[in-house]
Amino acid sequence: MNDREHITSVLFLIIGDNFEPEVITKAIGIKPDRSWKKGDKKTLPKGSVHTNSNSGWKKFQDPKLDKQCLERQIGYFIGLLSAKSEELKELKDKGLSLELNCFICSSIDLSFCITNEVLSDLHRLSLDLSFDFEQY
Repeated sequence: MNDREHITSVLFLIIGDNFEPEVITKAIGIKPDRSWKKGDKKTLPKGSVHTNSNSGWKKFQDPKLDKQCLERQIGYFIGLLSAKSEELKELKDKGLSLELNCFICSSIDLSFCITNEVLSDLHRLSLDLSFDFEQY
């Protein structure tokens, strides 16, 4: 798969029961890489049709960060969103889920530390931190 022992990436994800993705884009001034509305239909690779059960808005990390460490990838979004704390809090107060989703794929055992500074920034920005782990 890869000659690296591990791969990481981070994305910013907003999920909610039913919202217009354009409202999120306008509120935070950032264009998503993907978005969908509740009820939208999507044809999957094997031909089956999936109906979205919620609305979503997703922003991927800058591809230049693909080989950087997880902390720098998280820091990218903290920097991108740092001036939007009030807007993000308003979205959170409306019941939307705001998270940085960290994907970690590894062929070895890993340990990592999320610093107090990063945790404080995430709290200030009303962001949850989630992890998806996969082994290869």
